[in-house]
Amino acid sequence: MKLIPCNPPALVNEAEEIGELPKGSRYRISMTVALWKKETLLKILKAGETAWDIEKRGGLQRANEINDRFYALPIGSFSNPPLLDIHLISKRQLMWRGTKLLKNENIFHYLEDRPKASSWKNIYFECYDLIWNLYYRMIWFYKKIKSRE
Repeated sequence: MKLIPCNPPALVNEAEEIGELPKGSRYRISMTVALWKKETLLKILKAGETAWDIEKRGGLQRANEINDRFYALPIGSFSNPPLLDIHLISKRQLMWRGTKLLKNENIFHYLEDRPKASSWKNIYFECYDLIWNLYYRMIWFYKKIKSRE
């Protein structure tokens, strides 16, 4: 179960605190802060794959081939998350969000030699997050309207 609000969220009733991610969901598997059933994790892992490989390539396919369930926080938790999650690094490069957080916490020196992401990559990253968040909110809103009919 993913413990941070990230995409995809569980598209469940507002009163529910967790929900199942159906087969075929993008990022059904996420190598983020999560609780794992060891047997399920071992079914997903493949020698030589990075966390990115698992999320993008093999993980989605393998997650759909097994009958295990995957859970996430609901979309409502995005505004008041139980844990703070800031994407610091993308493909070995430090993002603006990461630089800002590390400087605020006075620990930037630990990663100051890491390559910095370009301005375009940072803008792309911010837009990507915005678009997916809007997409899932629209799906959730549509599902909420349909459930009232």
